[in-house]
Amino acid sequence: MRERARAIRVVITYAFRSDARRACAVLAVQIVAAANTTLAGVWVKFLLDGARTQQRWEMFAGVLGLTLLTAIGVLLTAGAVRLTMVLREKVVHLMEADLLRAAAGSPGLELQENHSLLRQLELWQAESWQFSQVVVSLVSLLFFACRIGFTAVLLNAISPVLLLLPLFALPSILLSGKTSGLYLRGLELAAEPDRRAQSLFDLATRAFAAKELRAFALEHEILQRFHAAHRDIRAIHRALHIRARSVAIVPRLTFVTGYTSSIAYVVSLAASGNATPGDVLLTAVLAGQVLTWLTESSELVQFTLRTLVAVSRFLYLMDAIRPRPVVASCGADVPDQLVEGIRLENVSFGYDPARPVLRDVDLHLPAGATVALVGDNGAGKSTLVKLLAGYYQPTAGQITVDGIDLRRIDLTRWRASVSAVFQDFARLELVARESVGVGHLPELASGSAVWRALRQADAERLTLRWPTGLETQLGPTFPNGIDLSEGEWQKIALARGFMRKRPLLLILDEPSAALDPESEQELFDRYARAARQSAAATGAITLLVSHRFSTVRTADLIAVLVDGHVAELGSHTELMKKQGTYAELFQLQAGAYV
Repeated sequence: MRERARAIRVVITYAFRSDARRACAVLAVQIVAAANTTLAGVWVKFLLDGARTQQRWEMFAGVLGLTLLTAIGVLLTAGAVRLTMVLREKVVHLMEADLLRAAAGSPGLELQENHSLLRQLELWQAESWQFSQVVVSLVSLLFFACRIGFTAVLLNAISPVLLLLPLFALPSILLSGKTSGLYLRGLELAAEPDRRAQSLFDLATRAFAAKELRAFALEHEILQRFHAAHRDIRAIHRALHIRARSVAIVPRLTFVTGYTSSIAYVVSLAASGNATPGDVLLTAVLAGQVLTWLTESSELVQFTLRTLVAVSRFLYLMDAIRPRPVVASCGADVPDQLVEGIRLENVSFGYDPARPVLRDVDLHLPAGATVALVGDNGAGKSTLVKLLAGYYQPTAGQITVDGIDLRRIDLTRWRASVSAVFQDFARLELVARESVGVGHLPELASGSAVWRALRQADAERLTLRWPTGLETQLGPTFPNGIDLSEGEWQKIALARGFMRKRPLLLILDEPSAALDPESEQELFDRYARAARQSAAATGAITLLVSHRFSTVRTADLIAVLVDGHVAELGSHTELMKKQGTYAELFQLQAGAYV
């Protein structure tokens, strides 16, 4: 209940943040609309009692009231729908923008790499249609609450005993939580077959599997499995729907009993002269409305609870990726030039604290050096790179930059001094100038800076087939967009990494995995020359992660990672003399080219 109350409070806060005037208008319209519809029985009572007593003013009041009720109802309905729809769109836009801002601005990669968070994000996306209905359902609940309140006032005017009528609907309201729980249970049970069905749909409709599907004639098999997954989903929901309906039978019978009893009670009052025929009619109308409204509000409560689940997932994600406080800044800034370099001192880290990926790593990256990381898959190379880039903080030990703890340096400024090219690079389907230029936003519009980066990445030749040069749209999903090969996309990513002219740390994580060995060697030779110039000017460090030892051997320093710790350290010549892990890996790879 605490989580649901928080979700409601957050949605209301977002409503006023997104458009305070429209939120107030929605509240006012719902209150007036509720009072207007509730008064229908009152105007009918005036007509009936006026006709019985020949009081024209009562008859006139009844006619006028019903006329105004109809006119106001039409106007309010049209206005309320438009107001609520616009408010809903603004609230959803603001909440999604906040999640996007938090996800993109989070210093770490928790949202992208934590399986629990990814699952919550997947469920939130699947429930997006419910997420958009949160405001609507809360506004509808307000409307029903106002109508029930106004109805209670009118029933009390006839007889305070009639205020007991809503108690007969209490079982239905109390059990709404149970039926809502059954619905949520259905979502959990159906999550696996739903995920399986979505995966099969993706296989059939996306390009990555298209050739194999046709080569192996898998159309019928995928379709059969898709139908089977949906049969499992329907069976789960059908069973729980039957249980929910069976739970609701007794509460409905209870209310029918209360409804008939209230009518009989007012009829007895009329028979004894303590009520008018109009009161009997008004009671019948109001009691029927109470039955309808409480039943509908009970169902609306269930729907609202389901929509609040999406809000709760939103809050869970926001809490998880919101930047955590770090060691207070001591005023240290990023140095303009590295003198000592970067040190990792007894650094340990694990995505799961029980299973560390890095253990007690001691490593010095000297200023001005090109340092290579090698090791088998899973040795911890990419994790070490993420720590240096500030995506995660060590769970033990520290990383220092010229003796200053990296946690005490402003993370935004540090990242502005780091440039990186990753193996899992992004294919940014923008115009070519932007796809490269985003590597350094201040020069996004600078064609000369982009050309320089393309030359440094040996990607200049790509432009020969770009019909409009740097303004060519990249990516086949856009009109007139051109597709690129894996190697061409990687060269674009390399050029993006070279946009920053004077980075203190350049990370090349498998920067040429999609290139042939000759292209890789040409690229690295070209970059090595530029790196030496940059190192002489700023003490910049180049960190290279690669499986190709023909490239690694030219590094100043090579660190061999084995099971999360540095097993060997030295130059190519020194490590070959040791005849250890590095020498064995180098000889195995060299033998493959013989």
